[in-house]
Amino acid sequence: MACRVKICQYRWQYQALHRSSATGLMASFGCDGPVASYADIDEAALLCLYGHNVAEVQTVLWERMLTAKKKNGGRIIVFDPRKTPTVTQGADLHIQLKVGTNVALMNGIIHLLIKNDWINLEFVERHTVGFKALK
Repeated sequence: MACRVKICQYRWQYQALHRSSATGLMASFGCDGPVASYADIDEAALLCLYGHNVAEVQTVLWERMLTAKKKNGGRIIVFDPRKTPTVTQGADLHIQLKVGTNVALMNGIIHLLIKNDWINLEFVERHTVGFKALK
């Protein structure tokens, strides 16, 4: 009986933890699921994390990111006002933003990508919507 209680307790804890991320994903993207493709992470040369303390909240994903970084000679950039375990355990660069400025930073990066013609238009046309309106 003790084993069954632990399993039930674990499932409840997992569901409680997952519920908040699922709610956020549904509100932001209209669906729930992984925050990234594991196949893409495995091949990435650069991972940019915006206010996401992966090292504490998604430890399996974090280990996968660190493995990919080492395997690919990659880098991890963390954009976060906090000095989290993600920053201290594996970030190559920590951009310590003021609270609430991450969207302005992302808009600036998008502006530079478009201005300098660093966009793969074929990829954007196949996999995104609304790019013309963004330009």
